[in-house]
Amino acid sequence: MRLRKGLLLSPHSLVFNFALALLFLYIVVPFGYDLTSLAGVLVIWAFVAVFCVSSILACSLTTPPGERYLAPEFDGKCRRLFWLLLVISLVGVLARIVSNFYIRGFDLSQGSAALRLSLQTLSYDYGVAEVGQAGMVGALAALFIGFTYPLIVFLIYFWSDIRRSTRRLAVAISLYPAIEGFLLGGSWAAAFTFLFFFFSLAGKSLSLPSDAGARLVPYPRLMTALAIAIVAVGGFLFIDRVELIFGSKQQYLELTSLNSFIKPSETLFDLVAMPIIGNAFFVFFWLVDYLVQGTAEFSYLIDRFNAEDRTHGVKQFFVIFKFLSLFDLVDFDMVSIATVNPRPGRYQTFLGDAYIDFGLVGLLLEGAILGWISGYLYLSSRRNQMLGILLYPFFASLIISGFMVNAFSGGRFYFLVALIITAFLSRVIGVRRVVR
Repeated sequence: MRLRKGLLLSPHSLVFNFALALLFLYIVVPFGYDLTSLAGVLVIWAFVAVFCVSSILACSLTTPPGERYLAPEFDGKCRRLFWLLLVISLVGVLARIVSNFYIRGFDLSQGSAALRLSLQTLSYDYGVAEVGQAGMVGALAALFIGFTYPLIVFLIYFWSDIRRSTRRLAVAISLYPAIEGFLLGGSWAAAFTFLFFFFSLAGKSLSLPSDAGARLVPYPRLMTALAIAIVAVGGFLFIDRVELIFGSKQQYLELTSLNSFIKPSETLFDLVAMPIIGNAFFVFFWLVDYLVQGTAEFSYLIDRFNAEDRTHGVKQFFVIFKFLSLFDLVDFDMVSIATVNPRPGRYQTFLGDAYIDFGLVGLLLEGAILGWISGYLYLSSRRNQMLGILLYPFFASLIISGFMVNAFSGGRFYFLVALIITAFLSRVIGVRRVVR
């Protein structure tokens, strides 16, 4: 039974089952759905097929986990690494607060919606020098905050070995990316953190001995409550932003019917107009729109993108180029990168950036590479090796989110870098695994 449950969390099972779930949602969605062509759908399923074959091969050609239960030991070396993660994360949180509320001059009294708009439009009250300073401080803070993800992993795996007061501090620091995501970056940052937390918990549960009662969904009530809370809070903040920008939810729906591939029905207009419960129907539309719009946007990209505008890796790795440009190490123009996109600023799935960079062949090659890496990390996680323990939850979250947005080329890239650094440090210091 544990083997079957574990296979459900394998990368090929995740990508195939989630693709099927979205396909079912496309069919039953109670709104109009405008696809420019089926090309995007076919390319996505080709990517899924290549990914699954590569992941299955990686799992088949790699030695499976043994029968002995080996777990990382929270010895002196591991404890020092934990404190290093805690300190770096705390510095990142403090630097982020300084960047957002002192250098950039954000004011919480203006409300979360206006706060996010000021972030998106980069409306600073300072000169060019201060804007550059905010960019450098913000970039370094983002890198340091990335270490909250490995901190989450250490909390999950070594919870009982950490003192209660230290746990409370670590939990408070770990919550910051989700809180900031709600306030400044939208709900998806909080949702991605939730996915990372879920897959970290599930990975630990499924790596336990057979007699330890491993479950596919650990703490189901907590997971359900967190998922509902993210949708509810995210929906409330979205309504706040819609009413600030468009004046009303109905006005937003009218404009959406003109420039979006998801067309709200007349029934939805009537339901949204209802007092109190209308907000619930509007949040439902927002959630469905978030989940299914990526495929339509990617289809539009396939049909309209000019092959001569390939960006050859800059689109996917723009976070690296942007970071280096802050220190004048490279020349980088983010506006020119955005203008090659027929519909810039849209969610075009993980495949959108890959297609802009390298075309169809490069996209499928990336699927094969990503599938192999994910399969290897999955087995490493099942063996309780630090490499898989740290990195597979991120790749599993990337798989789920990839059907909507590209977390890899966004702010989550800093978290991936922090996880890789932590995995490297754990190998250098020699984190031991002992039989338990």
